[in-house]
Amino acid sequence: DRGPGDPETRRQRGRHTDMAARIFFVTLTVTVSVCAPSMAAVGDGFIGALAVDRRTVWAGLNTSEMVRMDPDTGQVRSRTPTPAALDDLAIGPEGVWGVSTCAGPRCRYGALTRFDRASGRPLGGARRLETNPRAVALGGGSVWVLGDRRLLRIDPATSNEVASISIGRDAQDVAVGGGMAWVATGAQDGACRLVAVAIATGRVAARRRVPCLPRAVAYGRGRPWTTQSAGLPQSSVDLAIGFGRVWVAEARRTQPEETGDAQTTVAHVTGIDLRGGRPVSTAVARTPSWIPEIAVGAGGVWIANAPLGRITGIDPDSGRIAGSLRPQPGRTRGPRS
Repeated sequence: DRGPGDPETRRQRGRHTDMAARIFFVTLTVTVSVCAPSMAAVGDGFIGALAVDRRTVWAGLNTSEMVRMDPDTGQVRSRTPTPAALDDLAIGPEGVWGVSTCAGPRCRYGALTRFDRASGRPLGGARRLETNPRAVALGGGSVWVLGDRRLLRIDPATSNEVASISIGRDAQDVAVGGGMAWVATGAQDGACRLVAVAIATGRVAARRRVPCLPRAVAYGRGRPWTTQSAGLPQSSVDLAIGFGRVWVAEARRTQPEETGDAQTTVAHVTGIDLRGGRPVSTAVARTPSWIPEIAVGAGGVWIANAPLGRITGIDPDSGRIAGSLRPQPGRTRGPRS
């Protein structure tokens, strides 16, 4: 069996170019558990952060570890201790950047750590942040860390803070594109907003009202997208852009009589073609899991879920499951093994 990044899988995808103008719906049935909604169980921990580049799948666990995996073989290449559980990851030329918060109700600070892409090891140690970071993004020659009420601009060469921009309370996520850093916020004065910070000046250029609650933001095809953008499912909780599509995770509650299980949530992972097209639906086997984390890269769309301890790879052309990774220590598992 092969993952979405395998060369043979990529060759097979090339024969299905007629699928490029379609919308893909991938449905997972998930059972509500007591763990945090933003995390998914994997091996002996929970995934709080997921990122993928061309050759590697990265997962941050609540066991204060960074796991680095081969997307084709499923081999765990390395496990690296982190200062705390990672909340978000971003990949750039200088390395993989992760943000984490300290534990406890009185914590008011977090950490920014840069990891070597070749080895997975921390570079230069963790930098303490005078805020609890929620998200991290790269662009415009800077690392952008979203805190409680402020957006921090970090020099990637030195990891030093070069600017701190007031955003407002209930900041949710950050993305970079089109000369702006885009921040999605929760309700302020009765309205949710998308805040645009100009990269050139480091100042807020606009505050747009958007439907509540924009839990995530991404930039693609010349515009920012939030989980509440027009045309996307209104119960969306996460999104990523890649392969010419916006990929969205949507949470839907079901009644017990519909599935036979109590407190069930159905998660739909939807790939919306940016050029338009007809919908195609693919059902994924029912799994007791929380809402997945989504990342795009290594030839596929990757979804982390639990407690099966797997990261599932979706073929972006067919919308079908191409393989899965099980990042457990000391084990090598190929996709769909």
